[in-house]
Order: sequence, then structure tokens, then C-alpha cells
Amino acid sequence: MKFAGWFVAALCGGFFSALFFWEADVAWLEQGFTFGFMFVIGVWGWWHTRVFRLHHLYRRDNPGIGLVQLSVWVAMAWCVFTIFMFGSERIVHIWYGFYLIIGYGAIMLFGMAATRKFGLRMRIDVFERKNFAAAIVIAAFMLSTGMIYGGSMWGESDAQSLEYGGFFEVLPSYDDGWWIIMWFFLMGWVILFATMKLWFARERTSGEKIRRDRSIDDARAAGLYCLGCAIPITDAVAGDYHGLADSFISFGVIAFPVLAHEFFRPRSSDAERNPNEPWLYIVFGIVAIVMSRPISTILGFR
Repeated sequence: MKFAGWFVAALCGGFFSALFFWEADVAWLEQGFTFGFMFVIGVWGWWHTRVFRLHHLYRRDNPGIGLVQLSVWVAMAWCVFTIFMFGSERIVHIWYGFYLIIGYGAIMLFGMAATRKFGLRMRIDVFERKNFAAAIVIAAFMLSTGMIYGGSMWGESDAQSLEYGGFFEVLPSYDDGWWIIMWFFLMGWVILFATMKLWFARERTSGEKIRRDRSIDDARAAGLYCLGCAIPITDAVAGDYHGLADSFISFGVIAFPVLAHEFFRPRSSDAERNPNEPWLYIVFGIVAIVMSRPISTILGFR
């Protein structure tokens, strides 16, 4: 119910932002709405994770707070790096702030709020219960979300290059190509979310171990698995578009870390984890991006 109030405020913010940008002849209505909506969501995320008003007992011996905040800073640093170094030539002046503010809101909404679907809550598990294991998973998912958003800003946003771009011609701002960044981010994030849901579905006791038993081993495995999956997804949404078939290959290589989990995961709830298991997900994530281009080239998709 608390988020419902902020959601209504975000809708109002989007509405008035759309009118402002439209009257100022700066952006189209849908661009102004997206900016205003995500700006309010970003404020909600900042307010929800603020620590300066927490009682000092919550902050004492609670490194999880710092870990989550660090993940946000690193994610935003990655977004700043990609947009300034490899962003589209269409992005100039105020549009840098436009995309970065949306990125911060995306990290808060799709990164932090979505972890509730895994049974992990930032304010309760990390702030109040000082559950460092939960903080590891939340931080990894927020960082992964930022990685994907940053990757989606990498390369040119040419609407004409997409075979299925005609579906988006209903947007007045179709030719601007700004929606391509949002589209690829959402597509990549949905895949990331699905892989994490698969993790918790296949390891039915891991979620409970992280929440109740504060198992660092399970949290480390889940967190690095999340990052291992985010690596090929970030690569898939980044760079210039080479066709639908090439995209299927780029996204399809996420099978490497997913299958690695099926192979290396414990076979029973009381079995011990291989200490090398978490880092193997990162290795297989890197292998995935190394293999994607040769596979696509051999098949003639590039």
C-alpha cells in the first residue's frame, strides 16, 4: 500500500512532466511521461533506502547497507561510462541527464523492488534484520539491472535497423529511437528475472536458507549466478543491431551459466556447495560472450 501512493505520484509526475516537455517543445509526450514517472520512482527508491534517518543501532555492524549502496553507485558509474563513451550520437546535452535519471529509477524499481518476488526485502531483511546474505543477493540483482540498462545505451539507436520496428511506429517519437534503449533494457531484464526465478525454483531451499539461516554460501552462489547471467545479457543488448537471428544467438548463450547451475548445484538440501561453484558462473558468463560472436558469424548471421 505504501508503494501504491508513490506509484500514483509517479503517474502524476509523468503526466505533468509530459505536458511540460511538450509545451517547451523539448520532447514528445511519451518521453516526458517516462522521464517524470521514473524520476518519482527514483525519489521513492532513494527515500526507501535512505540511511541517514535510521537509528544508529540499525547501522551498527550492518555491512549489508553499504554493500547495497555500493552496488547502486557501481551500476550508475557503469551507466555514466557507457552513455558518455559509447552512447548514440543522438544523445546530447540534457539527454544525458534524461537517460541517467531513468536509469537510476530503473535500478530502484526493477532492481530493488523486484527482489521482493524472491522473498527478499531491503528494509526488513537488510536494514532491520541485518541479514548480510540477503544484502548480497539484492546488491547483485541491482548491479545486474544497472549493467543491463547501461548496456542498452551502448551503440546507435537506429529505429530503421529493426525488422520488427514497425510495431513501434505508433509512437510519435519513433524516429528518435529513444524507445530502443527502453525496449532492449526491458527485454534483457525480463530474461534476467526469469533466470533468477529459475534459480529459486530449482533450489527450493536456498531462498529459505538466505532469509532465515542467513547462509552466505547460498547467497554468494545466487549473487554470482545473477551476475554471471547478466554478463551475456548485457553483451546482447549492447552494441549495434545485427539482425533478429544474431539477437537470438546473443541472448541464447545465456544457456552457458544456466546449464552450469544445473550441473554444479547441490543435489540435496543438506549437501554442501562446491566452494568454486559461485565463480564458475562468472567464468561461464564470460565464455558465453566469447562464444556468441563466433557462433553467429559461423552461422552467417553477422
